[in-house]
Amino acid sequence: MSGSAPRAGVLLPPRNVLPAVAGEVAAVLSAYVEENGGDDAVELVFAAPEGTAAERTQTARELVDKENLLALVASFTDGADAELAALAEEKELPLLATLSSSPRSSVAPNHWVRDLCGGVVEQSAALVRCVETGSIALLHTDSATASAIARRASGVSPVEALTATAAKLRELAFAAVLFAGADAAMLRLLQEMSAIDWWPPLLFAGATIPPSFFDRIRPAGGVWIAFPTTARDQSPATLSAYLELVHRYQIPTEHRVSQFAALTSLALFLDAVRRCDGDVTRQSLLRAVDDTRGFHSGLFPRLTYGADRHVGSTGAWVLAAHRGRAGSAVWVETGDA
Repeated sequence: MSGSAPRAGVLLPPRNVLPAVAGEVAAVLSAYVEENGGDDAVELVFAAPEGTAAERTQTARELVDKENLLALVASFTDGADAELAALAEEKELPLLATLSSSPRSSVAPNHWVRDLCGGVVEQSAALVRCVETGSIALLHTDSATASAIARRASGVSPVEALTATAAKLRELAFAAVLFAGADAAMLRLLQEMSAIDWWPPLLFAGATIPPSFFDRIRPAGGVWIAFPTTARDQSPATLSAYLELVHRYQIPTEHRVSQFAALTSLALFLDAVRRCDGDVTRQSLLRAVDDTRGFHSGLFPRLTYGADRHVGSTGAWVLAAHRGRAGSAVWVETGDA
């Protein structure tokens, strides 16, 4: 691809369930490319796979088969991580993903996949490291994820959320309860805790619990929540440039985190392309990504990759929120710096 702008595919969030997010991400990436047509020239081809994981993967396959792509970048994989990773492996195509609750690299690293930030596995490990307590009940609905968390965090006991009860957890005298997700079974257990008025320390990884729910609980032991990014990851100059860009192109900013993730993935891709020194192939691109150390887009945590490190940001911000009063988030690293 020497002498021409690299051509990359972008898998947007499904338009049937996340239309606003897909529209904002496509708009902000297009605007960035429009205004950086010099050294950062790149041609983007968009698709917004919908339906089941298999259907989304088929749409992605059709895009890859039709277009001459150097890579898939700034791509949304949540809910189809394993299937899209298998496609990347089959096509020998680099896949630079954005945010996912369960990035494939956390549980089954793939030669061709690089994830932006850690998901429930890394967030759970950060919570355990941040909160000093005794045995922790690890509530989960996926055994592979639970096993990956247990390998990274000592003192946790995996408990299947679908069959667990709050009364049984209290009987087993767990010192804390870690929620590895926000499935319906997790919400049921929270409601059972409220019914029996049992409040051990509560740890939430990757959860999307409505804030109003916390108004109804009395967490005597406290509540800790892990996030992949906060405003403290943003540099004033980069944020200002972003705000000027979206203002010029009249792009909505309701889903900033998704936009920031996509822009960071694109910036990572362009940085790796530059470091290929004109000899840009799929393999050389992947090698350049794996040579990345402490890359900062100005919008997300710093990213470091390597042959054995396929998640760029392996830590999480942990926020202690006790009785509705939130303190300052602290960064907890769970991987190799």
